[in-house]
Amino acid sequence: MVEQSKKLVLFEHPIWQAILHVKNGQPINSNYERYLSANNFSVEKEMALTLELILNDKQSECNYPARINFLQEFLDFNETLDLSHCDSYQEYLHKVPIADIYLIYASENVKNASSMLGHIMLRMDGINDKGLNVSHGITFFTELKGFNVPKILYDSLVTGKKGIFQIAPYSDFVNNYLNIELRNIWEYKLSLSDIQKQLIRDITWELGSTDLSYFFHTYNCATVTQLLIASSVPETIPTLQSWLTPLDVVHFVEENNLVEKTNLIPSEEWELRALIDNLPQEVITKAIQSVHSANIDLKTISSERDKLLTIAFYKAYNKFSVRKNLINNDVYERNNIKIEQLTTKSPNFQLEVSDYKMPTAASPDGQVAVGWRSENKKDWLSINLFPVASHQGDNKKHVFGETTLTLASLDILYNPESNNIKLDNFIVYSMHSMIPFDNTLKGYSTGFRFGLERHNDVKLTGKLNAFIEGKLGFTYEFNQDIGAYFETALGIGSDSNSTYLYTTPQLGAYVYLIGGIKLHVQNSISFNKQKSDLVLNTSSLFLDWQIKRDLYLSADYIKYWNSIKSTKSYGMRLRYRF
Repeated sequence: MVEQSKKLVLFEHPIWQAILHVKNGQPINSNYERYLSANNFSVEKEMALTLELILNDKQSECNYPARINFLQEFLDFNETLDLSHCDSYQEYLHKVPIADIYLIYASENVKNASSMLGHIMLRMDGINDKGLNVSHGITFFTELKGFNVPKILYDSLVTGKKGIFQIAPYSDFVNNYLNIELRNIWEYKLSLSDIQKQLIRDITWELGSTDLSYFFHTYNCATVTQLLIASSVPETIPTLQSWLTPLDVVHFVEENNLVEKTNLIPSEEWELRALIDNLPQEVITKAIQSVHSANIDLKTISSERDKLLTIAFYKAYNKFSVRKNLINNDVYERNNIKIEQLTTKSPNFQLEVSDYKMPTAASPDGQVAVGWRSENKKDWLSINLFPVASHQGDNKKHVFGETTLTLASLDILYNPESNNIKLDNFIVYSMHSMIPFDNTLKGYSTGFRFGLERHNDVKLTGKLNAFIEGKLGFTYEFNQDIGAYFETALGIGSDSNSTYLYTTPQLGAYVYLIGGIKLHVQNSISFNKQKSDLVLNTSSLFLDWQIKRDLYLSADYIKYWNSIKSTKSYGMRLRYRF
């Protein structure tokens, strides 16, 4: 049997490599206990040892149904391999049917730093052995609890954290994402054959029977989910990105024409904001009063469109109000009765928000940028790289609020004339969420970041400092194209000479112009940076032009000054998102 597999070079088959989670012959996750050849791994040895296990260890073979079914298709076994003796596997087949498979994307939660990339998972639907329609969520994650962010990053990037592979009723996930974390859920029904579904089901079983190490950058929820789906198009595995995010998986199924249909389950807050953006303010004000007083009606609304949207607002805001204790349960139930009466008068009404602020419209998560910068009358070549991030100059109309997220962002400056190279900054982690303040939903701006960056001293000479900084403030949107904000940052900086506490109030605004151009201006005042007795003022202007979805041209002008000196820098660069 082993010789037959070698003759067929079966171990190089893309489906075999998909089952093993192997890319270019090497494990994507080296901390993977289910490998039989873990001490000296190769796809060929793994196949030989699997065949030996099948022939000699009937109990252990129950852990590898995907491998067994694959080998049985190509090799001449003396008898049909039967897994009916595998009680746990048979129970899994009966309880987790696979008539349909969905890709599930829980959108970003811009209020939570650990959820700003969203989450991705699978859902399996069908009729179980008791004749009931059931849905199960299949997910891979790790616990990110605690306040020691550097340790969490080190564990998840270097040593690996304990991964949790979970199969549970889908309703549990829906309740958590919609009602606790207030995220939207996007459901993508996948167009797969029965054989492809069975393969995904069996690989899922194999993954659940062992311990997996979670690596934020190479083996995360997106990696596992995309590898499961990629088993149906295994020829794509060699081209998979090393660092995947949840939206990368959504783009993957779209680009490979695997999406049969799409459904959106909006969160309460998403739906409310969508309705607030599409209804006149006077209608919103009256509707809020009506819900609080249990006096719901449509008498003062003449527009048929506004009537339908107001019914949807009543329903969403009624749930929001009882959850926030703005109304009691009695008022909530009385409102529900009236809302149901209004709804029955519009039986064909269905609120369509699937095209409203679509997260899939976002630019790709990675970035490389090359440009020119002028500082202190010197010209520099500017190079920037970060594998996962959203930039302040990106188009943010697909989400609520102006958000940024950076992991391991590196900026290097090179002066060709003097052959001088210097590190401009290295941002280990940075998140900034500017939620527009709303009278109904409130909302605050928050930020947190740490790493190495240049802080100006009294002579306005930038010195590289380690720092950690938090930020809090308010953002107000005049409309979808114009917003302004006020924030205050409090941080600790340190270099080889001193450690200091500093604070930086800042006022800014952003405007979306025609032609994909975004203008961002900001003025800040820093106190005690580099232990300076002089107040440091900074005024900046940023212009970003989105040429294509993945290509930006950016320009900036920054002026620094204190009571004795001033300086400025400006530059331009081409940013490619990947």
